Amino acid sequence: MNKIVDTYTIEVCFGAEDPLFPFSEDLDRAIKHWTDTNKRCITKTTTHFYYPKTDRTDVRQVSHGVICRFVNYPRFPSTPDQLLKDAINFGEEMVEALEGVQTCLVIATDKTVWINRRY
Repeated sequence: MNKIVDTYTIEVCFGAEDPLFPFSEDLDRAIKHWTDTNKRCITKTTTHFYYPKTDRTDVRQVSHGVICRFVNYPRFPSTPDQLLKDAINFGEEMVEALEGVQTCLVIATDKTVWINRRY
């Protein structure tokens, strides 16, 4: 039987200087634990973040990272507000738990939340 729910996604972006970070067993273990505990479906895609030169540095910075995408999975349907709360909770927990991760962005269609422990 097919089940249809409204479509919405939220991305949670993490970067780190370590080029092996996107393939970290600690990262995968943390994501699996969070999804089991919170009954959410998350996809993980590796990526690179390119930052512009700033007054503090004249060198372009590149972070190796991941984008974790929350989807409104029909087996565990949610509202947009609840999915955003869950994504923010996930981002906060990952920033706290993962070595080398200082910040993350939670990107919804109508707002972006910057979670950081650096500033």
